[in-house]
Amino acid sequence: MLKDILNRIESRLEVVELDATNASLRADLSEDAIRNIRRTVKSGKQDASVGSHTLLQLAPVLQTSGSWLLEGVDCGVENLPASMHRLWRSFALITAAPPEVQDRIAEFAEFQLARYASAKSLETETKPVS
Repeated sequence: MLKDILNRIESRLEVVELDATNASLRADLSEDAIRNIRRTVKSGKQDASVGSHTLLQLAPVLQTSGSWLLEGVDCGVENLPASMHRLWRSFALITAAPPEVQDRIAEFAEFQLARYASAKSLETETKPVS
């Protein structure tokens, strides 16, 4: 079971383009947190496990859910196209920002989306009919 968890962690490390040390530190864990999981798996200890706290701390950094890391339960994020991972990373960073920064980011995003919607609307209105 721990080997399966490690495989899922490692697959997410590749997707988010982080090494184990940086991911551990971003998750407010010791820099060796993932490396310790690797060591435990390599040692072959059959009764070894990882704490739910560790998985819950790693999940946002790895842009997934704790349930996916623990059991492989698909939450949808794991199947996003590569182009969407940049957006997902941005959301993960925003959740770590202070509330006043989050509000400013939300306002700016709403403004940009409104501009995009307006431009798309004009584009469809001015398209010649064939």
